[in-house]
Amino acid sequence: MRQIKKRRYLAAFIITIFVFFFGLLFGMMMESERVDYIQGKAYEQKLDYRELQFQYQFIDQLSQENNCPVFINAINNNLKELETTRIRLTSYSEDATISKDDFELLYKDYIISQLDYWLLVKKARDLCEMDVATVLYFFSTDKECPDCNEQSFVLTYLKKRFGDNLLNFALNAEFNDYKVMQMLLDTYKVSTFPTLIIEDEKFEGFTTKNTILEQICPLYSESHEDCVNYINVSIEE
Repeated sequence: MRQIKKRRYLAAFIITIFVFFFGLLFGMMMESERVDYIQGKAYEQKLDYRELQFQYQFIDQLSQENNCPVFINAINNNLKELETTRIRLTSYSEDATISKDDFELLYKDYIISQLDYWLLVKKARDLCEMDVATVLYFFSTDKECPDCNEQSFVLTYLKKRFGDNLLNFALNAEFNDYKVMQMLLDTYKVSTFPTLIIEDEKFEGFTTKNTILEQICPLYSESHEDCVNYINVSIEE
């Protein structure tokens, strides 16, 4: 009987070791595939951005403003794709146990991509008469930012309302060891979170929906439903 029990314990031990290493190997394969996927999307987005740069230079140098609608549409589509990649990247990095460093580098690459588009939009807005407002949103995922979730909710709500007319660029300030991030933090003197930079004007702490509307509504050449409602409520008050 003792011999049988020993064999059972040994078999159970071997099976446990096998399941453990199989799970570890499967997890490594899954994380590797996820890293490869995000890297592939990052490469595609770099090519898309280079194409947009050429389109901008083509319009600017040759005065081909008639190509602006195609250019603006491409920017909006690329930003939507970039946001989709961010959502996946955030989800993958939270679940990662082995490839943390790889996902961190990819997130830094995502930050650069956002800032590339932010600068391109700022340059192209006057050239192509883009009816758009931009918001840099500095946040932190640690305990020092209790209002960040609520701020994200407000910005997401306004993005749904304004669509392509409002571009939010979310920047995780915890990557302050990255030179570009540190340069932005120093330039705008950001030390508390959340902080919004709405067309180069800084708003520290939680910024309400009405305050954001007050800043972005005058930027639009065409009236927006939410801006009209905001103005009417302000007059009534």
